[in-house]
Formats: sequence, structure tokens, C-alpha cells
Amino acid sequence: MHYSMVTMREALKEIGISKGVSAFLWERSGQAVNPHLAGQFKYGRGQNFLNDMLEYCWLAYSKALNASGPQLIGRQGDLWVAQHLQRAQISLADQQTLWDPHTKGNIQVLDKWAPVINDCWVLGGVHRRADFELVSIRTLKNLWDFDKAYHVVTAREILGLLNFGYSVKQQPNVLKLVSQNSDVVRALADGSAWMAIENLGTDFRVKDAGGPVVKAAIPTEGTYGFIDGEQIVAASANKGRFDQFINAMEQADWIAKNFLANGRPLFNEK
Repeated sequence: MHYSMVTMREALKEIGISKGVSAFLWERSGQAVNPHLAGQFKYGRGQNFLNDMLEYCWLAYSKALNASGPQLIGRQGDLWVAQHLQRAQISLADQQTLWDPHTKGNIQVLDKWAPVINDCWVLGGVHRRADFELVSIRTLKNLWDFDKAYHVVTAREILGLLNFGYSVKQQPNVLKLVSQNSDVVRALADGSAWMAIENLGTDFRVKDAGGPVVKAAIPTEGTYGFIDGEQIVAASANKGRFDQFINAMEQADWIAKNFLANGRPLFNEK
């Protein structure tokens, strides 16, 4: 399900974004919003940091959602170069950002930044099942800040994509995070990938795609697994509707439709 501005605003409120406190961690021009945004309000805008954050998050999300081709991720020094910016029709020399109407959402370039803006940009790509291309070398320095002891944004993006069901596909000098539900099957079928961490049913899907026989293997050092589940978000304003939702969705006909559409079973058939 895609976001709307209404549902995104509610989500921002649930994670603590408020009207009176700025959650931006970097701003090119102080608290002033981009002129493209300010120009939409003939009589000016009152200061409301929640609305400001919504506008930036929505722009990042919607531009990524409506882009085509891969989303590019990596360290700023590797990403914000002419070779990659040209793919998104962005000119840093002219201080262009995603606010400029002609630019594409394949790279996240804005005049304000916060982790949640970056998350919304990634989510826009996820919702269109885009590939994500890593343009930086996978080194510890590019993934972990040793001085401050936390993941850098690039690592945070990769971890988020893996959590959303993406898998890593590596080619000579190219690393891609591809949609687990479709691209991994294609890669196994055409021989560009020999191994993958996948769901039950992948062997049948690869066979249906004209690929070779796929067999499951468990490494001698062990493996891992997880169980999907539905949870009530602690800060949700609609907890009372959870039973209605779960009882409507967890029906045999929906389970069957999911299996036919995605080629894999669900484990919550009841």
C-alpha cells in the first residue's frame, strides 16, 4: 500500500515529529524552506515543522515512487558526481535538488536532510520494487562510523532494504540489491546468480521460469530463519480496528491468492 500525504503526516506524528520542534539535522539555508515550496503559498506560510517535514518527506517519497530505473545509494562523495547526477538530471553547479520539476528521484538530493526523509526516499523505491545500485565500495569505512560508533547512512539503507525482502546481487564492479520476490528468481533462472537466500517455493518458481533445478542447502556452520507476523503498533491510534483487519485478511481465499501471485506460502493460514 502506497502512502498519501494524509497517511504520511499521521506516520510522522506517530514517530514524534511535532509542529514546534525542528527534526531536520542539516539545512542549507537555515529554517527557510526551499523557494519552490515557499512559492506555492501566495500569502506566506506559518512556521510548522511537522508540515515542513511532511513536504520534504513527501517530495522524496513521490519522486522515488515515480522514477524509473535503479535508485542509486552510496556515500555522498561517490554519489554526488556528474556521472550519477546526470542520470537524475540534477546539476549541483546550479544548486538543483528534487524540488526542481525536471529532476528525477533516482538520487536523493535536497536542501534539508533528516533520517526520516532518507527513509521515505528509500520507501518510494521499495514501493515500486526498484533495484538499488550501490555506487560506493563495500568497505568498513563506508558502512560504519568508528568515531561515533554507528552505521553510516549507506549501511542503514542496505539494512533497511534487506529487511524489506531485498537480496544482494553482485556483478563485476557492481553490487545491486534486487527485489527478492521477482529479480532473484530471474537471476537464478538465467544463471547470473548461483546462490540466494530465498523463500519456500523458489525452486518451483525458477523451474517455471525455465531455469535449472534449484536445491536447498544448509551451511555446516548453520543458518537462520524468521517468522513473519502482524503486530499492533504501540503508538497506533487505531488499535481497536486490529481484530477487524486481521480477521478480514487472514482468510483462506486471500492466502491462496497470495500463493498464486507470489509463488510462496504464508504461515498464518488460520
